[in-house]
Amino acid sequence: MKTLRRRPWLAIAGVLLLVLAVAAELALVAPLRAEQAALLAVVPPVPRPGSSGPRQPDVQLAQFHAAFPPLDALAEALAGLDTAAHEAGVPLRSAEYRLEQRAGADAEGLARYRIALRTAGSYTQVRAFLGRLLDQQPFVALDDVQFRRAADATLEADVRLSVYLRRR
Repeated sequence: MKTLRRRPWLAIAGVLLLVLAVAAELALVAPLRAEQAALLAVVPPVPRPGSSGPRQPDVQLAQFHAAFPPLDALAEALAGLDTAAHEAGVPLRSAEYRLEQRAGADAEGLARYRIALRTAGSYTQVRAFLGRLLDQQPFVALDDVQFRRAADATLEADVRLSVYLRRR
């Protein structure tokens, strides 16, 4: 007590630190805890290696495959591709479509549908098209894109995509 009477600033500093700690808890930590609880409600936590989690690799693989749309949704995926191109103002000049058949363990899981497109427009338009497509359809992967300057100062782009769909 003698020390506090001689140095009252120590008591004031302690009270200020306590007030700052409570304010930090309320302003910073509490919202993060609420966000974490909301995320855990949507996505269950992944068990750590060595933990006795009930999920087996075959169950995890089945859950992974279930996250993809079924093969019947191919027409919707292609319509989404056309819509994204139309919204970006990019004409689809030609397209080749091919379903890859794989034998082995993956034959029961995912089907890969390869798409090769030729488009034309400005760099911004082609990039907007690809951005929209990949944002709207997370099961579509961009494999390759090549640009070349056309005679009329526009860009021609050859785009190769893969659409992954669930077989069953």
